[in-house]
Amino acid sequence: MAGQGSIVQYRNKNVHQLIPFFNLFERAELVTLNNGLQFEAYANRDSLKYIDLYGWQNMETILRGTFRVGGYCPAWNVIVKMGLTDDAHTITMPEGSTLYDFYAQFYPSEEWTLSKNNFLKTMTKRNTEDMMKKFEYIGFWDNETLLKKRVGTPAAILQDILEEKWMLRPGDKDWVVMTHFFEYKKNQERYRIESTLSLIGESDYFTAMSKTVGLPIAIACELILTEVIKEKGVQIPIRPSIYLPIMDKLRELGIRFEESKVQLN
Repeated sequence: MAGQGSIVQYRNKNVHQLIPFFNLFERAELVTLNNGLQFEAYANRDSLKYIDLYGWQNMETILRGTFRVGGYCPAWNVIVKMGLTDDAHTITMPEGSTLYDFYAQFYPSEEWTLSKNNFLKTMTKRNTEDMMKKFEYIGFWDNETLLKKRVGTPAAILQDILEEKWMLRPGDKDWVVMTHFFEYKKNQERYRIESTLSLIGESDYFTAMSKTVGLPIAIACELILTEVIKEKGVQIPIRPSIYLPIMDKLRELGIRFEESKVQLN
């Protein structure tokens, strides 16, 4: 979805910023956490919708972003530039079409067939072995027959390919990382609080994603049934009476944020 036709918006030092989807991954930044972890990060859709929700009208900078492991953003930028994330036009692949046949339609030159290295030179400045492995992994030059979908938008066919290629295999583990950065001024001094959750899944079935998505809902159900949470009707978890007891239970299950504070000047 991030590689499709929506415009990303956020506030940076009281300036309203916009990023069109086709430039989004070119503007990814490198972020280093206090624990030494380093990720590529790009802005995620509409950050401004949180202003009224959380009462952040006076904040100078409000930005929600997404972390990816190193190398993801330049590779995905190539996929966006090629048009593979287009979800507006339907194409039909002949029966027996291969993964190569699908991808090759979007290459800007017949030189596609001459050299894999020529592809990287044409599509990206990062002509590295790591980039090459990423495109090989999702079948850019494979004669493997298209898995299921032969009729659909490029995005739908690509998704069908990636759901198979990126599926967790036996022994694989996923990894969820979430960080909040808060910068503020007190007594003319600037500080930064960093609050980070890092969770690795137990297996390809008991994943970190399933825990971080499923357990808060299950805990909320328990707390409603035991009347610890007393709010009625449809609620979003922005009230301390809702989220604090849920986070207490999550900490007992090993899902917790670690906080650190540093002085910036």
